[in-house]
Amino acid sequence: MVLSKLAGARRWWMVLLAAVVLIGVPGAAGARAGDAAAAGHGKSFGEWHAAWWQWAFSFPFSAHPLNPDSGASCATGQTGHVWFLGGVFNATGTVTRDCVVPSGTALVVAVADVECSTVESPPFSGTDPASLRACAAGVVDPASPLFVTDAFARLDGRSLRVSRVPSPVFSFSASGAPGDSILTCPCSGTSGLAVADGYMLFLHPLAVGRHTLHFGGSFPAFPYTLDITYRLTVAPRGHAS
Repeated sequence: MVLSKLAGARRWWMVLLAAVVLIGVPGAAGARAGDAAAAGHGKSFGEWHAAWWQWAFSFPFSAHPLNPDSGASCATGQTGHVWFLGGVFNATGTVTRDCVVPSGTALVVAVADVECSTVESPPFSGTDPASLRACAAGVVDPASPLFVTDAFARLDGRSLRVSRVPSPVFSFSASGAPGDSILTCPCSGTSGLAVADGYMLFLHPLAVGRHTLHFGGSFPAFPYTLDITYRLTVAPRGHAS
C-alpha cells in the first residue's frame, strides 16, 4: 500500500505492495500463473515480494517513482529482465501512469499489501521472525488495522485472479534523510528485518505494443483505497526510453 506524507498516512499508502498470482487468463498475452511463473525468473514469488520492498525502500520519498510529485519515471531503479510496479504516495490513492517497458521484461506488481519491520512503530512492528509474520498476516484478519479487502487486477480489460503471497524474512535499508524516507515513524533506525504480506501480481513479458494494467484494493481501517492504472508501452529492447 502507499501512504500519504500527510499526518503519517504516507506509510499506509506503501501497503500497495501486494502479492497477486496470475492464473492463466485467456487472451492476456504474457500472463502465466503464480509461484511457478516467478520461480522461472530465479526466485519464488515470496522472494520477489521481498525484493519488491527492498526496491521500494531504496529511494528517498522526494525521488521515489511511486511519488507522483517526484518526476521519476517507472524505469527509475529498474535493472535486468524483471521490473517492479506499484501504487502511489498521495492523498487519494488514485493515479494513472504512462510507462515504457523493454520487451522481454517480467513485471512484479504490488497490488495491495503491507510490510512489518523491526524498526517501525505499531501497527507495522515486530521484534523477531514470528512476530513480524504475525503482524503482516493482518492483511487477512478483519480485526487487524492492516486488513486488506477487494484486491483486484485487470490486464487489457480481462480480470486476473489475485492470491495472497507472504514473503520470507528479509533485510532492508531505507534511503533518505530524516523526513525524506518512506519510513514515517519515530523509528529505531533505518535498517532492519521485515516481512511483507498481501496481494501481488507476477506477469511474464507482455507482447510488444500497448497494454492497460488496472489494479487496487482497500484498507478499511484508515480508510484508504488504491486505484492504480498503468498505460504500458512495451517497446523492443534497446528502443525503450
